[in-house]
Amino acid sequence: MTPEIAARIDSLLRGATDAGFSLHAHDWGIEVVGEGAFWVYSQPLFDEFRPEDVLERYHAMPKSSKDIFNGLMDRLRRGQGDVLYATGDWIEGMEVGPGKISIVAAPPGFGKTTFAMQYAFDAIDHNPDLTVYVANAEMSFEVLVKRELTRRSGVPQKALRFADLTPGQIAKVEAAAAEIEPYLPRIVVMPEPYTLSDLQKWADGRCGLLLLDYLQLFAPSDDPRLGVNMVMRELRHLANQGWGVLALSAVTRGKNKNGSAYDSSQLTMASLKESGEIEFSADSIYLLRDQGPLDPADEKVRRVDLHSGKNRHGERVSHDLVFDMPKSSFGRAESTQSTAERYSEFDEYEDNPFSGASDSYLEASF
Repeated sequence: MTPEIAARIDSLLRGATDAGFSLHAHDWGIEVVGEGAFWVYSQPLFDEFRPEDVLERYHAMPKSSKDIFNGLMDRLRRGQGDVLYATGDWIEGMEVGPGKISIVAAPPGFGKTTFAMQYAFDAIDHNPDLTVYVANAEMSFEVLVKRELTRRSGVPQKALRFADLTPGQIAKVEAAAAEIEPYLPRIVVMPEPYTLSDLQKWADGRCGLLLLDYLQLFAPSDDPRLGVNMVMRELRHLANQGWGVLALSAVTRGKNKNGSAYDSSQLTMASLKESGEIEFSADSIYLLRDQGPLDPADEKVRRVDLHSGKNRHGERVSHDLVFDMPKSSFGRAESTQSTAERYSEFDEYEDNPFSGASDSYLEASF
């Protein structure tokens, strides 16, 4: 957007408010509301400029307390409140939606990437106009979508990794691929390099659900705390533009009798790596806490507390989940069954970050 275009948009927006009209932001641009010749302002805003440019200038406008209050009352009269993305009942009511920064934190290998991608596919399924923007600095989209194939097909990850598939497994993978393919036009993947400045350029002119994995990797500067502060300020800027943000966070190691280790069951908001600005800026913070195996005979299917550490806009609601590691899947605890026999086809898996002491985890990414 050139300075001339910005100035022209600003002039129309200011003219509309000076003339007594109200401005309402939508995905498609700005609606000018009121009695009189509102089209003098709405028509050029709609016809002459890109919606994203109009929205950017609208959000940059200084607003008086009266403007803010009048806008609130008008939205209430219209029945326009906060929006959370619709999802399946496994995670219903999770505080993720337009204008909000939501954080999910867990140790390495505990499933935060798997959780976030399952949430993303679920959100796409239940919100037909939603586009998900994936900025993953840890792993390629090919790896991520392989996990979705595993979740939908039940075919082990190792079989997919080495393409060592039986005819029956191929059929299951093909069926899962047919389910996934219609979603792909609404999934946009950020290319390398994964820096904060490149994230800013990539997000410019777009809007949807941003899945950031994980936020500390995008932090510039030699000072980690300053870098995370810069990332959180950019995420707040995006949220103010109408983005929904689901950002994953690393956590710090705790201390135990054996030295330093991750103890997921004891996570708090202070566990977030460079936690100060994250705690301050986030609208909601969730901690994936390990609650032990669902079945003592099967260490790879874990009970998980998605613990709500913060909700700026309402009550804190946690979710009891089960993380089925071989299937790359999360589900509601009461609706998930687990037996050693059921998962016998996954006995080949040895890379279990939860085996052994409950407060120790391998350095792996799930």
